[in-house]
Amino acid sequence: MWKRLLSSFMALLGVAAVVYTVVTRPGHAQVPATRVACSATFIRRYYDASGDLRRTSTYILAIRADGSSATVHLTRDDRPDRWETVSNLAEGTQVTVEPVGESTTTYALTEAERRMMSSTPTCPALSGGAKTTLLGYPVVLDHDQHVFGAKEIKEERWLAPSLGCLCLKRSYETLVGGTPEGKTTETALSVTVGTPDRSLFEIPTGYTERSPSEAMAERARVLGRSCPSCDGAREVLDRVYDSRHAF
Repeated sequence: MWKRLLSSFMALLGVAAVVYTVVTRPGHAQVPATRVACSATFIRRYYDASGDLRRTSTYILAIRADGSSATVHLTRDDRPDRWETVSNLAEGTQVTVEPVGESTTTYALTEAERRMMSSTPTCPALSGGAKTTLLGYPVVLDHDQHVFGAKEIKEERWLAPSLGCLCLKRSYETLVGGTPEGKTTETALSVTVGTPDRSLFEIPTGYTERSPSEAMAERARVLGRSCPSCDGAREVLDRVYDSRHAF
């Protein structure tokens, strides 16, 4: 259980990288695109190795013209689950906001992340690969594969060139030793072109800055639960936090 929770918090640390590697990954025939300020609502579905649906969640992804982004989580299995991560290019920070414990966790963006966020997005060359239309936008299919020892991740993305290569549909399957371990899909439900609502990027005032393990412990305390994952968070996540919280 604690490893799954740690994975969720690790995902928070890598939001900027995840968003922008989707739209700026080299290695295939690429064409440049113009960055488009927009916001989109997604549904994420988690399946186990048998293909049974285990969990769903919804979130909003907002992208500004300069490349700053905000990911605002809305629901988990149809229950409110609002927390967010805001990557602000101008301020050079990435802030995770956890509302239950009224915590913020702030990281300095690395130079590589800042370059990635501000760079011109690129899409796969439209002359290759499959094409279709999602939500009225032409999209082109792109594949990728990642290997970490015995673990292999196969990824499929449908990118919209007219939206700055925004990924409107994504799936990734995890295999261990060639055996399927599970699959996750993300699908856009709606897209709004234009400068996103500024409230999506606002950091609440009065919240307490905490390390990942402290934020997890405070959330558990408010909910009246134990925090078996906190020890693991101190060992793994707090080290990253300590190295990236010096401003």
